[in-house]
Amino acid sequence: YYEYSTSDSWLEGHWEHKFQGYFTDKIPLIKRLGWGLVSGANFLYTPEKKDYFELSLGFDQMGFGILKIFRFDVVSSFVKGKYEGLGYLFGLTLPIDDFQM
Repeated sequence: YYEYSTSDSWLEGHWEHKFQGYFTDKIPLIKRLGWGLVSGANFLYTPEKKDYFELSLGFDQMGFGILKIFRFDVVSSFVKGKYEGLGYLFGLTLPIDDFQM
């Protein structure tokens, strides 16, 4: 976790795209479950370690009813442009912007 920590300057970027059913609506079971396809990319640059890059593809809105808050991603990591490995990420997507007071 701290391998890329630095007290020096750094640069990071994050991008995520939700496909809004473009692919998943063509697969009957996935369409019925209401899962959404999500892709993403993350980038980190530090002077010591140079560049670290991740690409991800996964599903969000997994679950049932009001508990459609789960997410699963497959993530590939790259260091200095070289493939480092594959990982899996389980998480929660909380719809904070949907809450009204």
